[in-house]
Amino acid sequence: LNDNRAVLRSDSLLDSDRAARNADLGLAYRTIGFEASLDGVARDAIEDDPRSGASHRLMGDAYANKSGLETARLSELLQSRLRTPLGSRPAEAYQLVPALPVLDGPRAMSPDETTALFLTRPAQFQAGLLLGSQDTRGLSLTGSAASDKTQASVSAFDLRSDGFGDAADLAISGQRLELRLAPSAATSIVGELIHSDRSGSNAAQRLFEEAGDPDRTILTRRDSGRLSLRHAPAVNEEWLLSAAAGQIEKRDTVAIVFPRSPLPPFGPLTYTNENDSHVNFHDLGLHYSRMMGATSFQVGGSAYRSREQSATVEELSDPRFPPIDPTSARYSVEHDSAYGYLDQRLGKSLSLLLGAEYQHFVDSRISSVQRLNGKIGVAYRPAPGTEIRAAIFQTMKGDYWREESLEPTRFNGFEQSFDDLNGTTATRLAVAAQRRFAGGALLGGEWSTRSLSIPNLGCGEFCRAPWRELRHSVFAELPMGARMALSARWQYESLEQEGPIRQAAVPVSLHTELLPLGLWLRISPELSAEIEAVRMRQKGTMFSVGGLEQRQESVWLANLGMRFQRPLDRWYVEAGVRNLFDQEFAFQNTDMRDEARTPLFYPERSVYLRVGVSF
Repeated sequence: LNDNRAVLRSDSLLDSDRAARNADLGLAYRTIGFEASLDGVARDAIEDDPRSGASHRLMGDAYANKSGLETARLSELLQSRLRTPLGSRPAEAYQLVPALPVLDGPRAMSPDETTALFLTRPAQFQAGLLLGSQDTRGLSLTGSAASDKTQASVSAFDLRSDGFGDAADLAISGQRLELRLAPSAATSIVGELIHSDRSGSNAAQRLFEEAGDPDRTILTRRDSGRLSLRHAPAVNEEWLLSAAAGQIEKRDTVAIVFPRSPLPPFGPLTYTNENDSHVNFHDLGLHYSRMMGATSFQVGGSAYRSREQSATVEELSDPRFPPIDPTSARYSVEHDSAYGYLDQRLGKSLSLLLGAEYQHFVDSRISSVQRLNGKIGVAYRPAPGTEIRAAIFQTMKGDYWREESLEPTRFNGFEQSFDDLNGTTATRLAVAAQRRFAGGALLGGEWSTRSLSIPNLGCGEFCRAPWRELRHSVFAELPMGARMALSARWQYESLEQEGPIRQAAVPVSLHTELLPLGLWLRISPELSAEIEAVRMRQKGTMFSVGGLEQRQESVWLANLGMRFQRPLDRWYVEAGVRNLFDQEFAFQNTDMRDEARTPLFYPERSVYLRVGVSF
């Protein structure tokens, strides 16, 4: 060879290059509100290089605007942290809190979190400030220092809000410490300590006021530690080993006021129920992946154990009633799993994906599960920019308190880690297609159905009830030069109980239709604006005293946001208003989390201001 040598790169390195490009491209899509494009490039980045920490971090951000996928989001952030090189931006503590109960959830205090995914430097600092209606205020601080073989980081946040209506005030705070060691280029060790305090009401927006558990005040304190090892002996091979342990203290307080006591003087009577729970858990996970030309595979397994002690005290406000004896109970969860995934590329345009997982789940409160889940999918790319995907696969939901996992959160690009109730088994059939046109326009859609077997929901105790969930969407995104971008999306979701209907605690059917229309404008090099109109329609059916009752809601909402940031500046200011015309409406949140959930909409006009700095 002469001095003009050709530089040859292996298929694995080319895949890594594509993953890096996709992760970087996702930042631009996020800025202009192209959520479908963000989701697509995050999916492609992980497919090209599942060992990229930036790809998993981008996927975690893609989950941020979706309801019922907090387990998937937190798992992606864990997988990102284990793969992050020294000197990278550390994870912020507030992003590791599930279902943060403010609008925008994990994007609330740092909407540009995904910036600088590949930037490494000896020291990093980020701060985010949030102020808004309902007396909302939050502050997040994160810093790190790195040397050739070590990195230490610390992060803390505090968030408070008055909430809506009669809901108790929200107060959430947390801290995270991390020490990262890299004894060699192929090996890294990560240690984490995380603490969080959370108080507030479980009250959520409801189409049916009586749906779900009674409104109650919930106090939750969580302490956990995690020690993880990553070893990558080659560019196409990786081992992950992660162990976690922790404890949770939780107190639920329910106060029900009866307008008339049966005893004279027949005034109001208050019934109070206070439940204290103490949970200890430990979790061990192992993951191995390798790429060999057109073939890649991932295998792994995990073992999870938890023990819970619960004590309940009940009392009436009138001392003339006899006291109620306190009760106590013990519960346990054992969950063992093993999984394997194979991705075989059959030429340049066709891929076959196969998967299997063994699940053994024993929860003393529900019927146990032991089963083998199968998965099969096909991805077809007949031309550049065109993709057709189809898959059918089975899943099972583990323990409520197990929020992180090393297992892939998607199969063939379709979500498989849902926030279902403990022990829920499901079979999902999904089809998707999209086309990227010249100039960057995107048009696509997705259709899916999930057959659910949910323990104790609609049939009593130690039984399973059949439910069906539908998720359909059609989306279009159109960039119009450097100063304007348009987006539109139609989204339909439904959850309906099948077979004999005996459930009175939740709606037996709920159909939700959303139509968000977005416009992004670059007003000047420093100033951009985002305008959104959202049509929300919802219809539900629920048991009432007189039998089945139907309710429905339909409303148009307007949102406006402005962002100011000079090129190359390390700070930004963002302000906006949600529900601009102060529309009053009811909405049933289908998120099954026990604590306060991330709201999808605000039932009154809400103004916010965000300030961020990073260097």
